[in-house]
Amino acid sequence: MDLAAYAMRPATQGDFADLHAIFTHQSVSPYLGFEPCDAEAFQPIFAEQMAEGHLVVREGADGRVESVVKIIPNGRRRRHVVYLGSLAVHWEARGRGVGRAFLRDLMTLLQGDGFSRIEIQVAGDNLKAIAFFKSFGFEIEGTHYDYFCRADRPGELFNAHFMAWLATRAR
Repeated sequence: MDLAAYAMRPATQGDFADLHAIFTHQSVSPYLGFEPCDAEAFQPIFAEQMAEGHLVVREGADGRVESVVKIIPNGRRRRHVVYLGSLAVHWEARGRGVGRAFLRDLMTLLQGDGFSRIEIQVAGDNLKAIAFFKSFGFEIEGTHYDYFCRADRPGELFNAHFMAWLATRAR
């Protein structure tokens, strides 16, 4: 995977502060698998993110991380499938096409590496993200009902959509 060709790189320990800021921001955290937290509580989450898959970042002109994604390739009979998780864009970079460029380049990179199916999971109430991914040709393949909860809304359960992009259906 030639990340450098797309101005991407693997995340490092030096990205901790930037990723903590992105992942715990009020516009991102409701849609991830963990609650907003201080830096100390984020340490094990960061370690888990780094260990579970390939955490990839792209920096902005100022050198700060402005977009991030966790890439988890499958193997064997599903070696053509890759899962993208924790895709997020720094709140100050939104509305400037940063996320669109990041996903476009990421999809080009992944297709070049032989992946013909890209899977994601999106919170059912994250309408902007659903529309964003649909604009790239992702389709909702199913819904996980009452799939997750949020600490700030006790007693409420939320749905998640399983979405996928398939090269055989690409427009």
